Amino acid sequence: MVYADKGKGAKRSFSTLEPWMLATITVEPWVENLHLTTDPLIISAVVGDYNMRRILVDTESSEDIIYEHYFNRMQPEDKKLLESVHAPIKGFTIEKVDPIGQITFPVTFGLAPRERTILLTFLVVRAESYQNIIIGRFTLGKLVVVVSTARGFMKLPTPRGIATVFRDKIGEVLYNKSCHQGPTGAIGPER
Repeated sequence: MVYADKGKGAKRSFSTLEPWMLATITVEPWVENLHLTTDPLIISAVVGDYNMRRILVDTESSEDIIYEHYFNRMQPEDKKLLESVHAPIKGFTIEKVDPIGQITFPVTFGLAPRERTILLTFLVVRAESYQNIIIGRFTLGKLVVVVSTARGFMKLPTPRGIATVFRDKIGEVLYNKSCHQGPTGAIGPER
């Protein structure tokens, strides 16, 4: 869990919902051979011009995060988009961390024709983590997402129907390997 240290009572509101955003999202009933898991939901998405893997969907984090190790691998023209920010964040250890800055990219979830692109502002954070990015609850709410970590997917409305974004199987294998090699750092998904 990561959240901005903005004081108590800080709230954000969503923009007006479009009619297609109110579509009914269903989750298929349980079947005997369904593999349920307690692993975190790690997905892939397109962030700017990058096909990004190891994105943690974190329903407890209030912020969207890009970790410094991934930011450092970005193209120089994208790094120039970094803006200063003065909003310390806290992780599950409650220690305050000052972000390096913030950066805004369009992010596309799902696959054509059922895809959705929104503009997200990420805090760039210096901390060790297996993940490249954390997508937090505000963004999930803005997308009107239904998350099932047990079933390994999230569903969201798009103008062309409901998109299902499944767990990134390669990301899951890499995550399990990293868990056996030690902790991921002070800010991140480990609880």
